[in-house]
Amino acid sequence: MKTYKYIFAAGCFVFLTSLSAYSFNSKNYIFSSDLQTGICYTAYKMNFRGFCNNDIKYANNDKIPPNSREAVDFLRLVIKICPYFYENYWKLAFMYDYAGDYDNERKILEAMVKYMPKNNKGKDIDYGNLGRVYLITGNTDKAGYWLDKANEINPGNIINRRNSLICYILKKDFRKAAKELKAIDKLSGKDNDCYFDAWQYCVRNIKDKKEIIKLFRAACNDNPNSFKAHRALGIAIRTSSEVDYEKNMPLAIKEFKKALLLNSRYIPAYISMGDTYIFLALIKKEKKPFKEAREWFDKAYEIDPANTNLAYAMGEYFFYIKDYDKAIEKLEYAYSRNPENEKFKNDLAAAYNNKAYFLYKSGENLDYGIKLINKAIKIKPDDGIILSTKAELLYKLGKYKEAYEYIKRGKKLLPDEDEIKHDFKMIKDALDKK
Repeated sequence: MKTYKYIFAAGCFVFLTSLSAYSFNSKNYIFSSDLQTGICYTAYKMNFRGFCNNDIKYANNDKIPPNSREAVDFLRLVIKICPYFYENYWKLAFMYDYAGDYDNERKILEAMVKYMPKNNKGKDIDYGNLGRVYLITGNTDKAGYWLDKANEINPGNIINRRNSLICYILKKDFRKAAKELKAIDKLSGKDNDCYFDAWQYCVRNIKDKKEIIKLFRAACNDNPNSFKAHRALGIAIRTSSEVDYEKNMPLAIKEFKKALLLNSRYIPAYISMGDTYIFLALIKKEKKPFKEAREWFDKAYEIDPANTNLAYAMGEYFFYIKDYDKAIEKLEYAYSRNPENEKFKNDLAAAYNNKAYFLYKSGENLDYGIKLINKAIKIKPDDGIILSTKAELLYKLGKYKEAYEYIKRGKKLLPDEDEIKHDFKMIKDALDKK
């Protein structure tokens, strides 16, 4: 079976945690089964159940889970009877949020703000949650209004800041978005990279890549001493267009070098440099950029040999130069440090597969090839390419019946794959002749 040629999307080279869209304030929105059960139980004990069902029906929609509808009806009734009991609003708002019923959540939060006590200490949270639900429902103007009010009250509420950032990005007000990034960077600490997270969010939500570059140019202007901002700008430039790579790559490299001038121990910038040269090697189909990529990875390794993301990046590098033994070594290390990371898992399985396929083609050390492909199957049991590679190894070992079972599974998963169809015929013919 064919090997994996590409193990990451062009331009997206390093896995880090992405910016969570529309983060909400957990102080007001605390969900537990005790809350839901308690409200329902209270309604039952106070004999409100029949009254709710007969008098008013607010939760008659599919968005509210059946076991929560009584609680929602009860809270709506209490609010109707006593609108000044402020705490019931946010309890009901959370239940709507939990159900994804954002229109009703917005209405409840609007009412909550109306009846909010003047001396309420959590105004920033309440305003922020209202801004958030406007953001979710697509009203960025009102979202910005309430989030700005929240940030005036408490500039240190990082959840509101993140939602403000998203709001300004969507409004394409990059100057204000840059200021939010600067504020978030101060609040989130040195181990978090809000600039890279923001780039990931933009890739998912902004079609015009030139707009993404504008955001991070604004970020660098607003915070010129931020090595994280310069790296994010470099990534935005590098991934803006494969067609203009000859113009873009030097500009991207310039930003990565600025980041390293500001912080010579900033491993992500070394990784970005190495990834850029891998990208150049693949586009230009030249070997020289691979050598330059290795130099940058080696510099980073001298600083932090235990870095998980560096191990992953080096694993990719060895994968592309087809040194699968070293690729496996690096990717196994990264995967062992973070087994929940889908990228680490998928790329390690690809490295196992390619090494096993190399052994199949060479006809050497086939038993070791079986061990490797079994590791790949353990990680990805329903991958047609991997299953067909095991079928080929078993075929070469003369185990036609076992090979046939694996190629059948591979063909079922990838019925249109020419090489799998060829292998299927080859193995079936061998089995029939036996």
